[in-house]
Amino acid sequence: MNFRFGLLGVWRRVWRSPTQTMIAISALGLAMGLACLAAALVRDHLQADAGVLASSGVVTFERRARGSEGNAVAEWSGFVPASALREALQAEGAPMAASARVDSVNWALRGTGRAVRMRAMLADPELTSLFMLPVRAGDLSAVLTRPDGVALTEAAAEQLFGAEGSPGDWLGRQVRLAGPEAAGTPTTWTVAAVLGPVPAQAMLREFDAIFGFDSAPVRARGQKLGGWWFAGSALYARLLPQAHAEQLGAWAQRAADQHRQLNSPGDDYRAMSLDEWGLRGDGSTLRWRQMLSLGLAALVTLLLAAVHVVNLGSVSLLRRQREIALRKTLGAGPGALWLMLCGEALVVAMAASLLGLLLAWWVTPLAEALLPHRFDHPVLSPASVVASLAGGALLALLTGAPLAWLALRVPCAAALAGRAHDEGRGARGLRRALTAVQFGAAAGLATVALTVAAQGWLAGERELGYQLQGRWGLDLPDGELAGLLSGAEQTVAPGPDLLLASLARLPGVVRVTSSSDLPGRNQLGFSGEFQRPGGRVVAMRIASRIGPGFFETYGVPLLAGRLSADHRVEAQSGAVVLDRSAVAALGFASPEAAIGQVLQSALRQGSPAKTVAAVVPDLRLESAREPHVPTLFDLTALRQAALTLWTRDAAATRQALPAWVAQWVPEETVVASPVAEQLAVQYRDDRRMAGLIAVAGLVALLMAGVGLYAMAAHTLRMKQREIVLRKLHGAGRRDVALLLLREFAGAAAAGVVVGLPLAWWAGEWYLSQFAVRVPLGAWPMLLACLILTLVAGLAVTRHLLAAFRLRPAQALAIEPA
Repeated sequence: MNFRFGLLGVWRRVWRSPTQTMIAISALGLAMGLACLAAALVRDHLQADAGVLASSGVVTFERRARGSEGNAVAEWSGFVPASALREALQAEGAPMAASARVDSVNWALRGTGRAVRMRAMLADPELTSLFMLPVRAGDLSAVLTRPDGVALTEAAAEQLFGAEGSPGDWLGRQVRLAGPEAAGTPTTWTVAAVLGPVPAQAMLREFDAIFGFDSAPVRARGQKLGGWWFAGSALYARLLPQAHAEQLGAWAQRAADQHRQLNSPGDDYRAMSLDEWGLRGDGSTLRWRQMLSLGLAALVTLLLAAVHVVNLGSVSLLRRQREIALRKTLGAGPGALWLMLCGEALVVAMAASLLGLLLAWWVTPLAEALLPHRFDHPVLSPASVVASLAGGALLALLTGAPLAWLALRVPCAAALAGRAHDEGRGARGLRRALTAVQFGAAAGLATVALTVAAQGWLAGERELGYQLQGRWGLDLPDGELAGLLSGAEQTVAPGPDLLLASLARLPGVVRVTSSSDLPGRNQLGFSGEFQRPGGRVVAMRIASRIGPGFFETYGVPLLAGRLSADHRVEAQSGAVVLDRSAVAALGFASPEAAIGQVLQSALRQGSPAKTVAAVVPDLRLESAREPHVPTLFDLTALRQAALTLWTRDAAATRQALPAWVAQWVPEETVVASPVAEQLAVQYRDDRRMAGLIAVAGLVALLMAGVGLYAMAAHTLRMKQREIVLRKLHGAGRRDVALLLLREFAGAAAAGVVVGLPLAWWAGEWYLSQFAVRVPLGAWPMLLACLILTLVAGLAVTRHLLAAFRLRPAQALAIEPA
């Protein structure tokens, strides 16, 4: 009974000031909602495969290229020579209970309608013992063991057969291979399994169909690309009991060293547990930075919300001095006061926790669209509810403790006598310190958000050395790469390429070219080491193979040398193009001096020499995070898979493309988009983080404004008599404004002075991962201060106007305590 009445008392005291309570709950709720979204995003990245691993002890293999001196010249990558590595590990008796190769191709598949190009996964039957993919109907194991079976995702089945029916209705239907890959090997598969969606961040996520390695097209690919030289697929394994990933990695390294080519430095290999891949696997450094930045932003926002609640509570406590004094007189000790105030804070924190969870759940679809990111782990779940309530309880302790300390300092005699009582030096100091923290954190978050946004803008607008305006890219399945993967040999046909010639005749098109990849997209690309006779070894990027007209299409001038119109002579002689950095690194005095010189590979001695045919300016093919590397361009006369259109009328060209596709590649679904948009995909994670940090900054500014509004109201109430007396003695509006601003301007300025250097350090830490950095200087800090000044001005204007209109008779009749 006492417990029930105690809860009712706490509830009534909390809602005695409904406006203040709602403001506190709203501030904490916003911060908790942002923290819930950030926590879900971090969990998606760090525990991406938690829901699909069939058992513990599953590892993936990673590879890192070595230079000619045995040093690492690249980052760790999950692409390894899976077939050769698997065979070697099995032959040596490595501690693996099971292993599975996973490869991927883009194939045109036909169901009941037109062909659709899809991402196909090729896998061994042991895959089902390593990963629990969500099977909606059928048997995935049967798919991987029979040459005529295929598994489709629900989305892929809807594309091939229509949206009608359930997953079981698609079983037994026929899927045919279409497009250039079907030339000479017509293949039909039977749908034997239908899969649901897998986590968007999981290792096995980007596929529409799954095939076993026994079907004819897959066997042809395996025969062509099954050696140690092809490091383009993944290998997963389950460890034997008592074995560990480092041990299996050592086995892989020994196998690779035994099979490396003569005079080749080889590669580094390691095995990485999927339980630790998010923290230590390839790309983990960038993930750590991004997740730590999000976590700090969410933590600072929660801290601001807690400070905001304490600030409001200290103002409320001043009005409750008589109540506090009466309780102390009746025997309430420090423990009782602490329990009372922490209980009130607990009610606020629990309500805010539930509000934050509901807000996060409600805005999840909007967040997924804006970030963009599909949340694999549910934002609203039993685990998230428990974690949120536990966090709310911790916040209640943090916010209730300083209020209890203030309550213990209330003088009983003065409060019970009903005399006007100042809030005291301790309370005033705490309130000013909390105001300083609020403004410092708000200024810091705003500065960091502006820095991140500016760097993101620079990444998309920086000078690349080639033109993107009016350049559109589209990918075709044919070309030299498709012929390589299908096992077919290509030759240089006489005369112009009719497909490219027809594309060049579309409305608005100025030029057309082809390459194995779009410049800067870096889906395909290699590195190597070259030297001139008697010169030093230079590590270079081997850019995508480029067809005729590539440099002209992208507006890149030749600094020296010349190229033929069709690249036939250059392709037959092994000629290459260097950029200016490569010329300088190789030791040539000028671009002209490099023309006609011979280069030899330092990694594969005995390979054919290359002759320098031309020199171009430096092209920024790397992302903004990577420093520029001397670059070598291979020349080819064969049409490549990535086409670039230079158009002066994008609308007219895009309107004419469907008819061109229907005529030349009727089996394909070809999508053209600006090259700039395709390059922007690599900054998708940065945009996610920038968006969340910007939201955190807006929430911080909002809380700082609301907190300042409440502090201004409190200051006006406490100083009504003083203001009136000063006005009666001749004080003007300027004097009144200075009197009010003096109460919090100093604290706010102190907070900004402390917060801005910390924000500058955080901005520098974020920018340190970029090789190309935006030269901001002090502009983010100055702009953050300007925004904060505007917010503060809006917050105190109403109370300043109220102070100017204050009437002496009304103010002198009010007892402020």
